[in-house]
Amino acid sequence: MDMIRGKWAQGAASADVILAIGARPMLDDHHIWNPIIDSSAVVWFVGGREDDAYSLLEKEIGNRLVHLASTFEAVISVLQRRLASIAI
Repeated sequence: MDMIRGKWAQGAASADVILAIGARPMLDDHHIWNPIIDSSAVVWFVGGREDDAYSLLEKEIGNRLVHLASTFEAVISVLQRRLASIAI
């Protein structure tokens, strides 16, 4: 388990963009959210933003957090355009 968490932290640290789809930002799940918060990556978020969990993530990440849509269905075309513009 520690190896997987370490790889996740390394991946988040080296990412330019992190895409979170349908994951409620429970910041107490440190092994998931701290690598995202500690990274310099832009975070594209797909999901609800009506509750305190999203507000807390927004407070931690600031302007790196970009809410793309509330549902996966609503974000498909947006993701296609954004991903096409990223050089891989």
